Amino acid sequence: MELIIPFVSIIGVICGFLLSTIKEWIQNKPKIGMNMKSGKLNYYNDTRDELGQEISNLTDASNGKYYKVHIKLDVFNYGNGNTAIKYIDVENIVNKKSVIFSEVQLKKSGKQITSFNLPASSIETLDLEWRVDKDDNTEALFDYNKISLEKDRMQFKIIVWNIKDKKYKYLVEPLSIITAYD
Repeated sequence: MELIIPFVSIIGVICGFLLSTIKEWIQNKPKIGMNMKSGKLNYYNDTRDELGQEISNLTDASNGKYYKVHIKLDVFNYGNGNTAIKYIDVENIVNKKSVIFSEVQLKKSGKQITSFNLPASSIETLDLEWRVDKDDNTEALFDYNKISLEKDRMQFKIIVWNIKDKKYKYLVEPLSIITAYD
């Protein structure tokens, strides 16, 4: 028993160090959230004028050859740890099935970006833009009845990847884009 007494203080210091390290590891993690500020969803049909130049005309979903989506998205870090966002994907969904992944153009303050830092307790507003052309695989995205709150509706899943390859998802309904105002 007398041999253990000198080591009790050393064991206490080691246990305290381990507990504080675990506490820091748990508390200092980034927590990412997203919120849509505004958006636009427009269907287009290309025609040619008398000079042969292509003109994009707004049309309805059934007559559209492609659609463009523009969303202003707030990405915020409400955790205590810093992180960086590597890239953002968008999954176009109909009837809870993925139809196509879209490449997103990111803009921040009017400049094209590919990634950005997101410090603790901060927020970044991004402009997301993507286009989907109509073909055999994406035809379901051009059905006007899918822009609803029904079970087989169209949705956009925005997937944000951080620097440690953790992904965060945010689901956007086209009906909420149409009713959102700038």
